[in-house]
Amino acid sequence: MQGLRRVVPLALPLALVLAAACGDGGPPVWAPSPYLSGPPTAGCLRARELLARAPGLLGEGRIDRAARALQRAEDLCPSEAPATWGPRVTALAALGRSAEALQLADRIERSDRAGDAARAAATAARALAEEHGHAVAETGSRRDDPELFDPREQKRRAAAHRFREGARAMRAGDAAAAKRLFLDAWTTWHPNPRALVEAGLAARALGERAEAQRLWDRAAYDDATTALRPELPAGAPRALGGAVMAWAPGGARFAVGGDEEIAVFDAELHPLLRIPTGEAVAALAFAAGEGLLVAALGGGRVRVYDAVLGATVRDAPSATTPGATTRLVTASPDGRVVALAGDGGSVRLWDPTTVAPPPVLRSPRPVIALAWSSDGARLAWADDAERLTLADARAGTLTALGRARGGPVRGLGFDGASLVVVTATARARFDLEHPRRPPRVLARARADLASFDGGAVATQAGAETAVTDLASGDTSSLSSTAAHGGLVALALAPGAHVLAAVYGDRSLALLPARGSAQSPAMPVERRELGRPARLAAFAVAPTGKVLAAASEDGRVLVWDTEPVGLRAFAAPGARALAFTPDGRTLAVGRERRVELRDLAADPRIPALELERSAGRVESLAFSVDGARLAAGTDAPSVQIFDAATRTLARELRLESGPARAVRFSLDGRALLLATREGVVLWAPDTHQASRFLAYGAEPRDVIFAPESGGMAVADKRGLLLLGKPTETVPGPTLTISVASQAVALAVARNGSLVIAEGDRSITVRTPTGKVIQRFREPDAAVRALAVLPQGAVAAGCDDGAIHLFNAPASGPVAILESAVGLHPGALAGVIRGAGGYLELVGPDAASARELLRCRLGPALYPFEVCADHYLVPGLLPMVLAGHDPAEAEP
Repeated sequence: MQGLRRVVPLALPLALVLAAACGDGGPPVWAPSPYLSGPPTAGCLRARELLARAPGLLGEGRIDRAARALQRAEDLCPSEAPATWGPRVTALAALGRSAEALQLADRIERSDRAGDAARAAATAARALAEEHGHAVAETGSRRDDPELFDPREQKRRAAAHRFREGARAMRAGDAAAAKRLFLDAWTTWHPNPRALVEAGLAARALGERAEAQRLWDRAAYDDATTALRPELPAGAPRALGGAVMAWAPGGARFAVGGDEEIAVFDAELHPLLRIPTGEAVAALAFAAGEGLLVAALGGGRVRVYDAVLGATVRDAPSATTPGATTRLVTASPDGRVVALAGDGGSVRLWDPTTVAPPPVLRSPRPVIALAWSSDGARLAWADDAERLTLADARAGTLTALGRARGGPVRGLGFDGASLVVVTATARARFDLEHPRRPPRVLARARADLASFDGGAVATQAGAETAVTDLASGDTSSLSSTAAHGGLVALALAPGAHVLAAVYGDRSLALLPARGSAQSPAMPVERRELGRPARLAAFAVAPTGKVLAAASEDGRVLVWDTEPVGLRAFAAPGARALAFTPDGRTLAVGRERRVELRDLAADPRIPALELERSAGRVESLAFSVDGARLAAGTDAPSVQIFDAATRTLARELRLESGPARAVRFSLDGRALLLATREGVVLWAPDTHQASRFLAYGAEPRDVIFAPESGGMAVADKRGLLLLGKPTETVPGPTLTISVASQAVALAVARNGSLVIAEGDRSITVRTPTGKVIQRFREPDAAVRALAVLPQGAVAAGCDDGAIHLFNAPASGPVAILESAVGLHPGALAGVIRGAGGYLELVGPDAASARELLRCRLGPALYPFEVCADHYLVPGLLPMVLAGHDPAEAEP
């Protein structure tokens, strides 16, 4: 009963909210103001609509949205505000927005316009808000220096214990018990938003959708220091020196360590935790029944994390010993003992649940591979001199097994009474019952990586990955791993049913692997999770209503802004894009050809192909009237096609290429070219061409500057050159030094110049070079630029996304990117706005929603946990119009 009584303060606000919203039988408070006469204004009519929505929102558990709707109603019609006070003050208190709730309660109690229902709601809300405020103050008073004997710290530990018990109940399928335990964890110690989120997930499993939403809304405001925000799916953590991996014993989870982070995923490749480490992760292992995660960090420490909460538990007591930098961590099969080894030439056997100093087994050389026997009684290791040692884990006795011939040892694994060793060039079996007997060579084959589990071994050599059954010797080859930058880490799951792989571009994949004889393989589909493909080309229609981006994965994505949508078609090798002036047709430059895509037609209809182009097309441009299309190639040449007849009309052969940029003048009579030999002005009709040597060689981009009648050149030396070349003034009239180099250029309708710079910034300048605005995107380098008619700057970036910038914000106001992790051929786009707001578009938007996550500290949850707060339909038009998504109609 004590646990049930603790839940009451959390459940009570709903009844109060509904009662306040419906008036609770008290005198009506929605009445015309005595100070107004005549029909209600449009604002008041809209306010009444929002008020009428409140009971329905509350019944769905959408307390936060109801509070926003009621606030909006008051803003629209202040004269009728008292009707919103009762339900809003209760909603604010239920959300944990205590300061706002107390402020509104004071207002209600002082006002002679408040009804009885509102006053009753204010009294109840005040009690709840004061209790919450007291709990926050109590928690914060000892957060920086907790003591073991501190009763508050004891409560926190008790709450963490109940949380872990709830997680175990949830994994066991007992959602009702899990919900009770999570709510008990919250009442024992709060703020504790994760407990509320988990309780909501348990309520969802029980079919209590409204209750789940109420708990998630409450969690969003439970702790002001931890924001619940959406996060896009990503692959493995960044790892310059190679990622490390470990599976949990049950095979339900695996962890990947990178430079400053540990990511934990489930067996469906859904991210569960992202634990910041602050240091590179050298090794990982699950221990203590999957409850702990032991990590060897690059700075020499061995740190233990709670594998459920993500919190730091302790450091290994020997982590500060000089020369004891740990490179290997592996747990015994029962998870009670962790073997630590590395540069110090020793192996330490440590119980991660204690701080007792671990016993040390000596090794003459640094250890590079470790393996436990299936019963945990023996431990084998290999040192960097290829010597093998067998240790009795209980007695501490050591037995030398000889040397592993064939280069450095890649991995070890017990197979009954033998030890299988994979080296750089061979695979051999050592008889442990006769340690002096020479090993038997099983195969001679190259191996760069190896992983043992479930009576099988996975090896990787070059682009090939194979799984071998140790009992039968049968080997099955997996698909080539040459894509995604090559394989950098692999790990067989328990039972050898699945192989987890990390690639050089931080992509992550789960591959079906052959099982052992004792544990047949289960049917597993290949699943991948990584970054969007890099951008190869980018263009914006002159109307600003369509944006196109060619990706290195062979697709062209077409984003519509009015109405918002996403389409795609295949175009392998596309390196250049250009729109006709009306935005209806898109030219796609590929290897030795240019295609014209009618964007209004079915994308499965083959594109119209122009006469064969010479070489690979690197740049495209339509004339202002759309009659001609210029294509710069690496032949090197520039070709002009007649768009109506789709035939070659003119060609200019260059001395060196490629032609990085081609631009038509406003009258269509001239082309400005950026080539390896310099800036070239070509008049196709007269076939006259002029090279401007004073503007230097190998310009990165060139553009006509209509305001001055001249041109702007982005020079590879880091200069922005402005001028109007003539015979008397052949050089630039203004030279602006750009410290980080100018990468790409665009011009706005008002003549302003937009320059993408090498330090990942974008600068808007007047036609005379004076800086107007500076944008910054630290996470991606800009490859191409365009200015939309609405005034926003669109940048195609090397992260595969389109970034939109608009003054006065200094960073991107929206990012458009394709969703990753979908099944092959699926298409969905994610539009991200400032503040975490999202919009999903495309035919597979529902599938993309399933992949999105909400971050709460180190934990990652299904997107529905925070979707009601951050999913904003119509986000892109709102951002382009300069509106704040936070002000969207609730």
